[in-house]
Amino acid sequence: MKSFMMKAWATLAIATIAVGGLHADYTRSGQVTVMPGCATDCCCDTPEPCYGYAYNPPVFFEDCCGWFADIEFLYWKPCQEGISYGSVYSLRVTDSFGFDSFDLMGCLDGTVKNPKFEWDAGFRVGIGYRLPCDCWEVGLRFTHYRTDNCGSCISGQFDSYPDFGGDYALGSVFAPAYSTIVDVYYPTDFEMWKVCTDWKIHFNQVDLEFAREFLVGRCVTLRPYAGLRSIFIEERYNIDTVAQGTASGSGNEALDLKEYVKMKNDFKGTGLIAGLQSTFGFGCGLAFYGNATGSLIYGEYEINQKDEITFVDGTSTGANSAVRVSHTKHDNHNCLLAGADIEFGLRWRQAVNCERNAFTLKLGWEHHCWFDYNKLRSLASPSFSNVVDNSPSGNLYFYGIVFAATIDF
Repeated sequence: MKSFMMKAWATLAIATIAVGGLHADYTRSGQVTVMPGCATDCCCDTPEPCYGYAYNPPVFFEDCCGWFADIEFLYWKPCQEGISYGSVYSLRVTDSFGFDSFDLMGCLDGTVKNPKFEWDAGFRVGIGYRLPCDCWEVGLRFTHYRTDNCGSCISGQFDSYPDFGGDYALGSVFAPAYSTIVDVYYPTDFEMWKVCTDWKIHFNQVDLEFAREFLVGRCVTLRPYAGLRSIFIEERYNIDTVAQGTASGSGNEALDLKEYVKMKNDFKGTGLIAGLQSTFGFGCGLAFYGNATGSLIYGEYEINQKDEITFVDGTSTGANSAVRVSHTKHDNHNCLLAGADIEFGLRWRQAVNCERNAFTLKLGWEHHCWFDYNKLRSLASPSFSNVVDNSPSGNLYFYGIVFAATIDF
């Protein structure tokens, strides 16, 4: 028995030394292939990563350190909530209300008029470096998008106030927003309207990200990231109104009105971002990807609004005199602006140069939201003294298609 135990211990020691030697030789050679989906047998001798081959191995394991660059083509459509330039009502009001107590219009149907938002192109470019220690990466990305051709017009015969005949008033009524016409010229009755809008926005964003993409299975990867974000948003909204009508009790003399509302809603600031990207590989480099990001930006709003009215009074008392009224409002304040980004689509990645480099293409859909961005005030209100209290809100959206190409050097 003693002889057998000695032989067994000797055999175990020799086997342990042999296995240890093989393992050491394996780790020194760095023979690991980790590209998910259609992995090849190409193995190249590389130094062992500083953290070894532990849990959550990075996606780029063969010589992962190096530069990478990407360019993305964006085709987005913007949308700003809460910037209706007026409403058209089909009206039927009984005479029992009385004209003097007429505050709210009784209506059969109403349509809110908004600017027509258009699709437009933008781009995103980025550059970064992947560190040799466990493949951590740092990247800088710049996003640019602008649209200058969003607007719409309406024209036709609309009443600013109903004409009562018989037991009821029936007709179409236009109620303008961002306007002081109703407050200043009550009870003037305008009948012919033409309203045109011009809305534009310029959006620039700079992201500094720290991230690491790693495997959680043969076909599944995760890429958490965090960093800093700076945004610069310039919004312009102009409304040009022409109206014609008569003044009550004036002998139906013609009145002409031109109004130009010019508004600016800008924001610039810097804050924090954090997010998670995941992919699920189908094989041969093809994968489905999804990405979700949250941001909190501290910055400054700059809001300017100006309403200029030229009113030609043709009544006997007005003697065809021109009256000009101007209302200007400025507001600068600091606040936190919250944002959320969602992206999903298909990605194809191909390893080249013995898995030391990679080429990536992706086609997806993006949706970006800036919560409660709208800070423009509607100038129409029940009384002129309460104009500044009328404050609609609304989110700012960008959504559309993204096509990207990335090269890892």
